[in-house]
Amino acid sequence: MNKEKYKENFFPVNLLDRSVRKRQKWLAIRRILTPGKRKLCLDIGCGSGGITYRLREQGGSWVSADLSYEPVHQAKKDIGGMFVVTDTLKMGLYPGSFQRIVALDLIEYITNYEAFFKEISLLLAPNGEFYLCTPNADKKLFWNRIRNRLGITDEIHGRPHPLISIDELYYELKHSNLTISETINFCGFFSEMMQAFIDVMYLFLRKFRRRNSIKIEKPILCVGDVYPKGLAYKLYSLFYPVIWAISSIDRLRKNSPGYSIMLRAVKVGQL
Repeated sequence: MNKEKYKENFFPVNLLDRSVRKRQKWLAIRRILTPGKRKLCLDIGCGSGGITYRLREQGGSWVSADLSYEPVHQAKKDIGGMFVVTDTLKMGLYPGSFQRIVALDLIEYITNYEAFFKEISLLLAPNGEFYLCTPNADKKLFWNRIRNRLGITDEIHGRPHPLISIDELYYELKHSNLTISETINFCGFFSEMMQAFIDVMYLFLRKFRRRNSIKIEKPILCVGDVYPKGLAYKLYSLFYPVIWAISSIDRLRKNSPGYSIMLRAVKVGQL
């Protein structure tokens, strides 16, 4: 892999560097990730490979998996390595073979939590680590209270159901022999404000395109869906330093609640 080439030209990595939530997510996973040079690792929900690329830079042998063929095929073509297309609830991989499994912003698209976490536990070796990232579903948080009023619903993000609550998440982990060892809250008020602005702009563009008979069926999963690669993305990139600067105000508010949660859990015992 030519690292300099892909850092400069690989669109998913550029996208990660210009997305509020994705960039915050990468900073959080880097804080919580333990050394893994000799570990066999599984990245579930790898998508187009932006964070996959960054994870592989941290060391270890990686297998990357996703349900969709197209992004997996493109990511394998772009960065190489081991990629598989598989069902997240029944992956068909060898039990107990992974020392590390990463699933970032995936659980909100899973329809059967119990089956998913049991599959994670099955694939993990004893004392293996599971890293999970998901939005904070706390309804007391300001932006969570007004998202629906702004039109930013689960539907436009492609989510089949409301976000999992923290209590339910902890329950499912515990009953799959996964014990939480560390938790990080990130994406504070100002980061979420900028993300809400990006989402509202998406809704505006979607309405404009429909008015002009341009069909867009795709849900919004990242900033690249709002500003696709091309002129719109280049214009967005010009304003991104301001967006990131406003988001960074959250660093001064250390005790404020986060709108996203990153956790590390360790497998204890057998199912």
